[in-house]
Amino acid sequence: MQRKKKKWNLKKGKLALPALPKGGSVTVSVFHRRFSFYPGKLAILVIAALLILVLLVQLLSIPAHRTRALDLNLAAGGNYTLPSGGRDIVMYNKQNIKAVSQKGAVLWSVENAMSRPQVEVADSYVLAADLGGNHAAVLYRKGQKVRDIPNNKDIISAKVNKKGMTALATAADGYKGQVVVYDKKGREQFRLSSGEGYITDIALSENGHYLAAAQMLSAGEVADSKIQFVDLYQKKVVRTVDRPDCVIGELRYSGGKLIAVSDADFCGFSGSGRLLYSVSFAGKKPGKYDISGGRYLVFVTGDNRGNTVLEIYTMSGKCKGRYLSDSHISEVAVHKDMIVAASQRQAFRISPGGKKKKSVLCDHDMKGIGVFGGSGAMLAVGASEAEMMWLR
Repeated sequence: MQRKKKKWNLKKGKLALPALPKGGSVTVSVFHRRFSFYPGKLAILVIAALLILVLLVQLLSIPAHRTRALDLNLAAGGNYTLPSGGRDIVMYNKQNIKAVSQKGAVLWSVENAMSRPQVEVADSYVLAADLGGNHAAVLYRKGQKVRDIPNNKDIISAKVNKKGMTALATAADGYKGQVVVYDKKGREQFRLSSGEGYITDIALSENGHYLAAAQMLSAGEVADSKIQFVDLYQKKVVRTVDRPDCVIGELRYSGGKLIAVSDADFCGFSGSGRLLYSVSFAGKKPGKYDISGGRYLVFVTGDNRGNTVLEIYTMSGKCKGRYLSDSHISEVAVHKDMIVAASQRQAFRISPGGKKKKSVLCDHDMKGIGVFGGSGAMLAVGASEAEMMWLR
């Protein structure tokens, strides 16, 4: 008996394949040669092959070494500071600013002598300002000098955003300070006089809509703070928030929110200054911290037994986890979900929930660390050495 040939069935515009025989084999003819196989067993083999392929890709992506020494030609001028992580890492000291890629190569390097440097990074822009009384502030983009920021006063703080807008907080004649905002072409956009308070820090929102300025008001032994929020589109102060019994040390916009860190607490505000949350340090003085990671806020504090505690919060102020360290944490760096802490010669990755995941030893004392985005790699810089370290 001759079997009927299976045909394609076209019904209502749909293509229907012929049904495979249950429990039987299927024969395929390729270049006049016939091959028989069992569909069920073939599916298992294909899945197994795919799993092996994925495993091989994962294994090949893991470096054969956990650390690799780098020749970054570290310049004289003191220890390097690594202000933030990302695809590339910018590092600076009193003489030099340079950017390092995820492959450990120096992308660019500029000589920039400053007695007390502050360097801010926003995407491809780097703003360098001297807080040591030299009045100098320079904007770079991808290692190329864009312009000098006009200024003849002592600089208190300097900020830049992803649009290339810059802001300088400086001393001012007749006032306790002033803030001047410039657009990406270097034209003055707004000027704010501080009034009765001493400016402690400023921040520019990522989209250039808002400026925030923190001020300290002192009456004898008591210090209070306030934050002024400026709508740069309307060119006016739209809200003033009082923060009693604290001194605000840092302001930073991230994800449209303003994070303010004082010696007593940290707070989150909307861009225009509406208070979203406030978290007290409960008498603990924060040491190292990082609020630039974009996803988590990390603070190093101590408990009542003298132990070092790494506290991890979401951008909405919710405590995600705590890690109790058996050694002193001297450095901390965050980029998205990659949280890294370091003691003198050991670096370890902490999960957002506060669990220690990986650790690696460094061949030298670490003076600064930075995290590369998405690769599980970090950069550790010492007095005269530098290493790539992998913590995934």
